[in-house]
Amino acid sequence: MADIIREICEEELGFVQHEVEYTLPELLARVRQTASDMGIEISAKFYWAKTPQSLSAELIQLANLIEESYGYKIERYTDTVGRNGRKKNNSVIRILI
Repeated sequence: MADIIREICEEELGFVQHEVEYTLPELLARVRQTASDMGIEISAKFYWAKTPQSLSAELIQLANLIEESYGYKIERYTDTVGRNGRKKNNSVIRILI
């Protein structure tokens, strides 16, 4: 999981952009696609790949490891305003350099 998130960060974050945000369903789709691109077969043993909520829980558990290993800070918050065309009260994952 940490390697998949690192790959996503390397693709999304660069010299210009220092943070990216995903709703949980968007991030789950991105994780599945990136895993497939990396040749990682997501099967039943990856319980975090089944629902956006399980992905969020796994990601928050790995947040310190990802920050210490790769330098990417992961935060979860609830968008109560509905920014960027999202509905209000959507859970959002923010990844920062």
